[in-house]
Amino acid sequence: MLAFIEALGLTGAARNLVESGTHVDLHVATYRRRHAPPAHHAGVDALVAAANARGVPMVVLDERHAFDPALIARVRDTIAQVRPGIVQTHNIKSHALVARARGRSAVPWVAFHHGYTTIDLKDRIYSTADRLALRRADLVVTPCAAFARDLAARGIDPGRVAVVHNAVWPRDLPSREDARRRLSLEGRRAVVSVGRLSREKGHDVLIDACAALDPVVRRDAMVVIAGDGPERGRLEARAAAAGVTLRCDGFQPDVAPYYAAADVFVLPSRSEGSPNVLLEALAAGCPIVATGVGGVPEIVQHGSSALLVAADRPLQLRERIEHVLTRRDIAADLAAAGRVVAARFAPARRTAALEAIYSSLLGARVAAAGVRP
Repeated sequence: MLAFIEALGLTGAARNLVESGTHVDLHVATYRRRHAPPAHHAGVDALVAAANARGVPMVVLDERHAFDPALIARVRDTIAQVRPGIVQTHNIKSHALVARARGRSAVPWVAFHHGYTTIDLKDRIYSTADRLALRRADLVVTPCAAFARDLAARGIDPGRVAVVHNAVWPRDLPSREDARRRLSLEGRRAVVSVGRLSREKGHDVLIDACAALDPVVRRDAMVVIAGDGPERGRLEARAAAAGVTLRCDGFQPDVAPYYAAADVFVLPSRSEGSPNVLLEALAAGCPIVATGVGGVPEIVQHGSSALLVAADRPLQLRERIEHVLTRRDIAADLAAAGRVVAARFAPARRTAALEAIYSSLLGARVAAAGVRP
């Protein structure tokens, strides 16, 4: 197996990929652009370190500049050198490169679709180009039925789309007391969120919701977000203007203390697929309030394993957050149910589902070769 992925740091997709290397024979290839900003090189280094730690062979392809046409040949050469049974791709860049480099190769191609962002015109152009590339893949794997429906509506053959939810990998958690001490949250109601600070993640709605909390509840509440991104300055200004105590802790390589310290974990996103942070929060026993977008309702049920709200509804979100913060019995019930749900998303189940897909794809390719004149 040879996987191509753009190194944007140890994102959920990258983490799932390298973790799968402990179950399958996997090589990973990524790209390092010579004159890119430091964040790019840090992302590459984080992915390489994670792969090395798990014994996954890693190839880093040199990219002289953005849209380097020579990169297509390097991708083609890598496929020829590794000689994988299957090529898989993650992210728009890798889909486009393999679509060009693969040509008439007999190696099956599985493209992993993780969803799109639509922040600006550039994102919309990239998304449109990506759908054209995905039509050339032998199979598209996506993490939720909501994304599968979107792909079908945009011209991808539903017969070549498979839904495989993400997995939650076991992690060690510090004690609640230790985590709250390390994060300086003693005596506070910790409203925790984890994710990139970009518009589709809805952290502005979380701030507005917390601004509307009952004054007694709000007095002790602190919103803590582990993540960084282009909205950080605007979010901090919004919180200051609304009187909300907000702490943006930036990107954290280890978010386990945040789950352990949370009084409530909030996923306020405007769009999602099969969010890794939701699965991790469930496994950690966090009481959860989330927007019912994308694949979220495919994972949790409102009133049982989480409290769900519609996107962009700050007052509804405020009501649910306040409910969890003031009712310990409800918080405990949600936490217990969440752990049960998380067990359904064990890595072994995801691996088995992918192995069945790969076996079917390879079997079909062998059968087709057998009847070829």
